[in-house]
Amino acid sequence: MESILQENKTAMLRIKERFLQNYKGFYETFKLPITFLVITAILDAFSTFCFMYVLGVEQELHPIVRNLSEFMGPIVGPFLGGALKIFFGLAAIIYIRRFEKSLIWAASLLYAYAFMHNLSVSGAFNILL
Repeated sequence: MESILQENKTAMLRIKERFLQNYKGFYETFKLPITFLVITAILDAFSTFCFMYVLGVEQELHPIVRNLSEFMGPIVGPFLGGALKIFFGLAAIIYIRRFEKSLIWAASLLYAYAFMHNLSVSGAFNILL
């Protein structure tokens, strides 16, 4: 049992070391894509709030955002859920450190699409036009 605990401890230290090594210079290297990711995620969270206001929280597909919105309300839930998605997504990208730019831009495009889709479904485009 003691050897298994020691192996787990060693593995966790290797993960921490790899993450810290990969983190160096990450934001400076990918400042533009990360900025675009954050902006599109905020827009998506806002449009998710609009969508939930019109159609209800239960219509949200993402389980984390839906559960947070049911627990904390349709205003806080989408923003907190979006922050968690960005945090864990960037943590995974930093750890893996492959295809960073492509993954960040792809996530940004998905957020932009979700923003437009949520506004369309909630009828906000009808107000704007």
